[in-house]
Amino acid sequence: MIARLGNALYWLCNIVAALITIWGVWLFLFDNVSGSEHYLGLFAVVFALAIYGLGRGIRYVLAGK
Repeated sequence: MIARLGNALYWLCNIVAALITIWGVWLFLFDNVSGSEHYLGLFAVVFALAIYGLGRGIRYVLAGK
């Protein structure tokens, strides 16, 4: 039962990380209001990698994979 929770949280983190990555890439490439959005887009991608790593860690601890 706890392994299923670990897998579900892993997939939830993957989905959230993918959505943040898409948003960050969109800001980096297409939003040309000022130069600060480029940094916000890069920060979003780094934040998405952290969420992905958190999901991997949860899956490792709870599911043992």
